[in-house]
Amino acid sequence: MWVLDNKKTFILEPKMIEKKIKIKVLHSHRLIVEYFQGTINLDDVINAKCFKNHHPDFNADYNHLIDFRLANFDANVNDINEVVRFQKENTQFIKKRKSAFLTDLPEHASFTTLFSMAMSDLPIEFEIFTTLEAALNWLDVWNFTPFEYQKQIE
Repeated sequence: MWVLDNKKTFILEPKMIEKKIKIKVLHSHRLIVEYFQGTINLDDVINAKCFKNHHPDFNADYNHLIDFRLANFDANVNDINEVVRFQKENTQFIKKRKSAFLTDLPEHASFTTLFSMAMSDLPIEFEIFTTLEAALNWLDVWNFTPFEYQKQIE
């Protein structure tokens, strides 16, 4: 079940304790964080995108940090195509920005590369990173430590 907590964060915490999806809008950094933990599938990703797009603080101009480091994908190439289709049908939520994928598994890099290639006709720059510091640097986010990041996703 998705809930909006008092910090204006949408949280999905289903019965499977290991799954956690959080969307956090950080105005001071002009950044939207999408955090995924546990086994995630196509529905989880599309639901997260829907809730992000309708978050009361959503700003299409903000850069994105999508953190898959603690996630496992239960997905295939057709699922990637569905996410791409969903994104392209909702272009009102897309403006020129950067999106950094944060991952530490090769299979995640494969999925995110395919996704990035399929979205190349949109005004979003995509990059894949294995460290939070490198992703934040590329996103031009300063004065945001890994400790502060961890507090945001808890």
